[in-house]
Amino acid sequence: MTERITWISFFSTDAGKTCAEWELAAFSSISRTLSGVRAVQIGCPAINALTGCAIAHQILLSESIPARNPSDIRAPVIADARAIPLAADCADLVLWPHGLDVGSGKAETLEEISRILAPNGILITSFLNASGPWSMKGRLFKAASCLPEPSSLVTVGEAKNLISACGLTLEGGRFGVYTANPDAHPASPRPVNSLKPTWLDKAGDRWWPTLGNMAVLVARKRTAGMTLVGQAAFSGKRMRSGKRALAHRQALSEENL
Repeated sequence: MTERITWISFFSTDAGKTCAEWELAAFSSISRTLSGVRAVQIGCPAINALTGCAIAHQILLSESIPARNPSDIRAPVIADARAIPLAADCADLVLWPHGLDVGSGKAETLEEISRILAPNGILITSFLNASGPWSMKGRLFKAASCLPEPSSLVTVGEAKNLISACGLTLEGGRFGVYTANPDAHPASPRPVNSLKPTWLDKAGDRWWPTLGNMAVLVARKRTAGMTLVGQAAFSGKRMRSGKRALAHRQALSEENL
């Protein structure tokens, strides 16, 4: 009988290590150019998604906090992601690794993320693609599945709809990890730390990007700007009109001279 893969053991498998390496590189490349006051990672404490982030104040919010590396600067907060104990508009960056892979609470968590994000704040989320070869193989051959349980994977289209429904604007994303046949058993004797890239990984971004096993989406919280009405709205126009009238009078006086 095949040993059940949990979310904890998944990141010790070849498949899990490959996913972690890829998504950490994606998080780092996107977040290293962002600035702000506060960055928050929600869930998945096994990986430090804020490693490459330039924002100094970092928070790790999770239902459980495992033993951490002394060099980890993330301030731990134990809480339910569906009721985040942070003020509204307080975070400039939220990283949500594998949040869309769980079965329930996705919409509620996204509403909370939208609430705590400051105007123009960024959400970066990574997830296992339900259209990827690992997911399709797991549905066809349960015993050969390399994915963790419990999980409720979504397609890229479903992820976009969930993010848009909470008022965030999608700005881009990326796909990766196209390897089709990982040796993902936790007790694998292979000495390697992750799966070696194959020709699928090299060709995937060009020929079938949406079929990657991993996906990252980036969204921004956009807020409507103020529209000036009444006297303030027309003060500039009146000033410009007054300048033109003054110039016209000066021209007439010069002609009379």
